[in-house]
Amino acid sequence: MKFTHKIFHIEGNDERSTLVKSMNDYLHSYSKVLDTPTIKISSHEDLENFVKNNPGFVPDKNGYSLHGEQGWRYGEIGIWASNWTAWHNFLKSDADYLILMEDDIVHSDGFMDILINYISQLPENWDSFHAFSPADQFGKHTSSHNFGADDVCLAYQDWSCLCYVITRTAAQKMIDNSYRFNLPLDWYMFRQQNLFNVYTVKPSSEFPCTLFPTESTFQATQKREILNGIL
Repeated sequence: MKFTHKIFHIEGNDERSTLVKSMNDYLHSYSKVLDTPTIKISSHEDLENFVKNNPGFVPDKNGYSLHGEQGWRYGEIGIWASNWTAWHNFLKSDADYLILMEDDIVHSDGFMDILINYISQLPENWDSFHAFSPADQFGKHTSSHNFGADDVCLAYQDWSCLCYVITRTAAQKMIDNSYRFNLPLDWYMFRQQNLFNVYTVKPSSEFPCTLFPTESTFQATQKREILNGIL
């Protein structure tokens, strides 16, 4: 198994910077950092520039509806742009698997041992494996998600891309299906399991990482809006 990885991070938060350093230091012996950027999109101009330079990146301007709001928060598009770019750069590398993480990740001492063990339990046609599921999603797990593995199952959660692993086949598949995407990245995977074979950790098994309790960098400060005049 040859791994490459990337933790998406924008400087400016000391707590998150410390978490990133800890994770990168730990992974140094197991995986090579993927040469791919964290893309910050916080305005009309940022998005316009990224789309102009990456013509294959085409969000649906109408986005999606949630809590009475329609459209996108720019931060959601930034997450998409960062992951989409990483998928492309992963395919240019010689790695077998890509680990993508957010910068509020806290890893266990045995993170890679656990991760490799869990990957070994997945069926051959897996696309993405999420190494974390939020506790508020555990109640959605039912026996129908199980397929005989000790620790892993079909994804049951509805949010969080704190840490996920994808195969080369999956990266291409995610790119191919992303034209005019109209869902946030986590929903894109979790709510389209007719397109992607998505797996996660059973609630009863050990999670190799968890979420650091900190505020979102954009969810509380940005308004969702339709991207008129851009796409």
